[in-house]
Amino acid sequence: MDNIIQLLRDYQEFTNKHGTDDFVLFGETLKQKYSQPDTYETNEPTVNEAGLNVIASHILGGLTSFVETWIKLSYEDLPLLSLGDFGIIKTIEMMQTPSKKEVADKQIMERTTCIESMKRLMKAGLLEELTDDKDKRIKRVKLSKNGKALVPKIDQRMMALSNLLMGNLSDMEKKSMIPILKKLSNFHHDLYANKDKVDIKELYNLQN
Repeated sequence: MDNIIQLLRDYQEFTNKHGTDDFVLFGETLKQKYSQPDTYETNEPTVNEAGLNVIASHILGGLTSFVETWIKLSYEDLPLLSLGDFGIIKTIEMMQTPSKKEVADKQIMERTTCIESMKRLMKAGLLEELTDDKDKRIKRVKLSKNGKALVPKIDQRMMALSNLLMGNLSDMEKKSMIPILKKLSNFHHDLYANKDKVDIKELYNLQN
């Protein structure tokens, strides 16, 4: 009886927290909640001793390295060098003739880095620069004929890449992972958009 009561409490906590009554996702949540420590520890004792934040960050950092490696492999025959290049192309496709500043604001990268990437993509013949009709100081960009022709190919390549990135995860595991990743992504997006870099350094002791 106690187990049933605890299960109901867990289910109520799950629905309140995630806003869904998906039993598959609930099952994954229970498995994570009551799993043994060795299911989430790494093979490096010093990392494990540092706590959950370091364990999770260590794993995410390793995954980031793999993502960068597979992206380069996927794009090696294309005039794109990174996921940032893909983001620039897709942003311009969506916005049609955005200013360079508008493109940079949409990308999670340093503005100077984004501008340099756009210059490189222009040299590759994928983008064209335009002068704003109303304000000659504003430079806009659009996809060139070659850029538009490349979009279907990079979309297809990204779909194939997503299959590789998800590896051997089951659909149930993906459903369990997505809400957590969304929550983490939303946190960092809010921090990036609304906090000054100096404030972030002080808030998280990044200068010590």
